[in-house]
Amino acid sequence: MAIHRDQVIGFATGEIVKVGNQATKQVTPIGILSMLIVSPEYQQKGIGTALFTARQQAFESKQVSHFRINHWKRKSTSFPIIAVDQGFVKKQSIPNFWKKISDKHDLSCPECGPPPCSCVCEVYVK
Repeated sequence: MAIHRDQVIGFATGEIVKVGNQATKQVTPIGILSMLIVSPEYQQKGIGTALFTARQQAFESKQVSHFRINHWKRKSTSFPIIAVDQGFVKKQSIPNFWKKISDKHDLSCPECGPPPCSCVCEVYVK
């Protein structure tokens, strides 16, 4: 979390999930960066990069070496520049990724309006 003058100006959320391989019976922990937001007036100042780096280091401190980012593809943002600069590559695009949760919680999307959200999630991995 980034705080300036007692105000939250940015944050990053993530989780570690364990993915199993049925053939080898091996379980691999994967760090998923699910959200990274910086207030518009504080963007382009390195705060997003610092939050991204801190989240990745937190995963690594728990012996996680595989990472995934769920990037919300929007007209205003072409791709996750920080992630690409750090070696992440796009693996897949998932249409209507947030449809269920937007319907369930009646969440309006800033990109496509009232539910259901029809935005695309682009999955980046490293």
